[in-house]
Amino acid sequence: MDSNLSALDKSLHSNNRDTSIWALAELIKIGRPALPVFTKAISDPDNNIRAFATEGLATIADSTATDLLFDKLGDNDEKVRAWAAAGLMNANDPRALNALFQTINDYPNILESEHTLSSHNLVRYGPAAAPGLLNLLTSEDLSTRTRAFAAFSGIVVQAKGSNKWSEIWEANGSYSPEMPPEERLVSLKLWTKWYEQNL
Repeated sequence: MDSNLSALDKSLHSNNRDTSIWALAELIKIGRPALPVFTKAISDPDNNIRAFATEGLATIADSTATDLLFDKLGDNDEKVRAWAAAGLMNANDPRALNALFQTINDYPNILESEHTLSSHNLVRYGPAAAPGLLNLLTSEDLSTRTRAFAAFSGIVVQAKGSNKWSEIWEANGSYSPEMPPEERLVSLKLWTKWYEQNL
């Protein structure tokens, strides 16, 4: 490891969060040569360091790191899990979609509580994610239904335009994650038919 990478490695492990964030950004700029720093740091006992390392690998998205990212889906820190799923998607790994579903409740957006890193990435994934999201709308967990519908509605808006959303939503039973189960089921059947005909 050259002296610049060694210095950035040290900064990444700093007790000062701003220093770590700066080092993360610099390492990402370096790209593939910085992979050894991240692959080492991803096993650090500190949750924040592991999260930084996973974000770095996810952003560089090199296919040689996908198995390592897949392993981190079982990490005890939600940021690590969410970035691991994002990395699989960014690297076009076939395991990505299931990883995004698995981590849909991890790492909520502080400004949009209905969204997480993975729910946003499911919107990016597009219509191929819709069947799995419709399935998650049957979950008994309110958070899962909320994040799944946020992602599904984002895909619909992306495909049809925000100006059409209200009309489409009302035509398909005005689904809400907090609806009684019977009403959710009726709406879900309408949404499933709409998806099959429109996406």
